[in-house]
Amino acid sequence: MRTGSVRQVLRIIALYKQKIDSDELSGAAVARGYRTFLLQPGGRGTHHYFTGESQSRPYIFRGTIRYRNVARYFTPTEIIQQMVRLAKPRSGESVIDLACGSGGFLAECLDYVARHESKGPARQFVSQRLVGIDDDPFCVSCSRALLAFFYPNLSDRFQVFLHNSLYERAPRHSEIEEDANAETHLGPDRFDLVIGNPPGNDEYSGTNRAFITREWKRRFGHVGGGLMDHHCFVRRAVELAKPNGGRI
Repeated sequence: MRTGSVRQVLRIIALYKQKIDSDELSGAAVARGYRTFLLQPGGRGTHHYFTGESQSRPYIFRGTIRYRNVARYFTPTEIIQQMVRLAKPRSGESVIDLACGSGGFLAECLDYVARHESKGPARQFVSQRLVGIDDDPFCVSCSRALLAFFYPNLSDRFQVFLHNSLYERAPRHSEIEEDANAETHLGPDRFDLVIGNPPGNDEYSGTNRAFITREWKRRFGHVGGGLMDHHCFVRRAVELAKPNGGRI
């Protein structure tokens, strides 16, 4: 390689080193840019991650892989930010999103704590008190990646789990490979703040429908009007919030 080319490469490396050292490639603004990218369709025949368009998603049924149509919806960042401002999460509080999707609520709660307190409490908050749950493996990956824009060196300590949040212990033959580490976070009366925008379909749209129907009948005596997303998640949020002062 010629001397001029070497110098040019070194200048580019120095530029990116400066950006990394000054956190220009991390933080809330970059995280929001990444989340906005997830909203963009990839063109004909490619992804429609959070555009609300129906797409096939695999699940396990009696040892075989099957597919069902699902749609992922994107909660606008401005709405999330307003909800977080109203909720006012603090670093000493336990916070959960029951259906974390692309991770928007997790990221904005983390950013709120960092801006109103400092990076030290925020680091402790994201590694010990902030919890995200989703039964979609792709959403779990997105949420973890989003939080990594804030604190990449803590990525192995993020508490974002593949699990159905509507129950504490997964059924023996679950449709997904649920993370048992989530179970310690899904007991009743645990959280100061339950926040998010879970599915609101007229019919239950998540995993393990037959198991959840049986559980709902056992716990509440009926599933009057059918098993609906919004009924399930509102009741579950009430269960998980602390009885004295927990917020939803």
